Amino acid sequence: MAKTKRWGDIYFDRRNWPVTNEQLVKRGEYLLDVDFVLHWEEELLALNDGKKGAPYLFPESLIELQAVWHAKKTPYRMIEGITRKLAEFGKVPNYNDYSTANRRINKLECKLVLPEGNNLTLFSDGTGLQVVESGEYLREKYELT
Repeated sequence: MAKTKRWGDIYFDRRNWPVTNEQLVKRGEYLLDVDFVLHWEEELLALNDGKKGAPYLFPESLIELQAVWHAKKTPYRMIEGITRKLAEFGKVPNYNDYSTANRRINKLECKLVLPEGNNLTLFSDGTGLQVVESGEYLREKYELT
């Protein structure tokens, strides 16, 4: 424990630095579940069953994972780089390029699952307005009561 003079009092640092350091490192980890790779071929067979034209080379589960990365503001070219490294490390059989990821992610059907109950709250910050309904300007401008 470090002893330093602090505002006239002796300060005892009671933190366990190895534990604190590990907690800070864990905050930066990104959970990467690649279990979908176990069913890569089966998923492709089901996806391409009866399909006309060029077959899909990448399963929907990979595209959904890439969509999560893109939702976290990861550019498509960076998504290609991440997937390329996963292929290099042998975690996925193959990688797609950024344009394939873009097209397939944009084709995904987004679903909003509403929770059960009578009291539902839904908000979006896409407009730039504050979520809080306070302030005279907002009340007058948008007739909030």
